[in-house]
Amino acid sequence: MELKPSQEDRRVRILKTTEKMRVHDRDWMAAHFAPLTVLYPPHDYAPVMQRDPEFQVVYRCVAAAFLPLAAKMMASLAETMLFFERAAGVMVISALLQAALAQDDPTNATVPYTDVGDRFGVSRTHVRKLLLAAQEAGLVKLHARGGRRVEILPRLWATNARGLACGMYLNDAVYLAATRQRLAAAPRALRSRSGN
Repeated sequence: MELKPSQEDRRVRILKTTEKMRVHDRDWMAAHFAPLTVLYPPHDYAPVMQRDPEFQVVYRCVAAAFLPLAAKMMASLAETMLFFERAAGVMVISALLQAALAQDDPTNATVPYTDVGDRFGVSRTHVRKLLLAAQEAGLVKLHARGGRRVEILPRLWATNARGLACGMYLNDAVYLAATRQRLAAAPRALRSRSGN
């Protein structure tokens, strides 16, 4: 992000994205749309997968109109919000699930608090408190100190699946709306260039 003073009022600071951030956002979008390319190939997610910067702008503008729906859907997923409401919560739980899937037994994982905290820029105490909250919610069971053995309960897998499904649904809905808007704007752009 760039922070610049306003030309009209020097007390006001304006945040502006950098190209590095926009590139990162396009990569983020492509990673989150990759499953949709398999699930719904007829929707042709080429503008996202090819990291089209013009489509990125349209998509992000259209996405703002979906925020109330996204908030309502997320509010219905109390267990998922447990992680969304905490710093690095989603990343910590993702690391936990990834560690479980990387071994033969997907019901147990080792996620040392210090290692995970260092990886995501939070303290080991923060990671411990997050996993204690997950345990209180019936999502995991902590069997050893420091994250040495975390049992992943079926409820965590189920809530993770619901959260992913909501995310995929919203990505697809915004994509289709952005695609329609882009197609509707295309003839006007062509007319203005031709002078009609």
